[in-house]
Amino acid sequence: MQSERGGSLLQTLFNLVVLAYVVLLGVRVAPALIEYGAVSKAVARAATLSSEEQARQVFDAEATLRGVSSVRGSDLRIESTGDRTLRISYAYEREFALLGPAYLTLRFRGQSF
Repeated sequence: MQSERGGSLLQTLFNLVVLAYVVLLGVRVAPALIEYGAVSKAVARAATLSSEEQARQVFDAEATLRGVSSVRGSDLRIESTGDRTLRISYAYEREFALLGPAYLTLRFRGQSF
């Protein structure tokens, strides 16, 4: 007689709960990753300008258009390079509640080249 192999119903339910939690976390984190891409594109667009004030205005316009709410033009660190271009850097955090007092913190950082 062969012995039975496989998981129990309780193990299957536990695996489904863990999978559902991971999917839920992914659904909550995905917009932050999409927003990071939008911030990078807006910074790249603003870095093509020659004045800091214009760069902040263009970033704010692009950020509004792309739905960015974590970074504003006033949060950007802008340095003028010698060849009439701007180097723009930014850093910000997003925090997500996990379970009880536990949080997931994503730190985003980037700069134009």
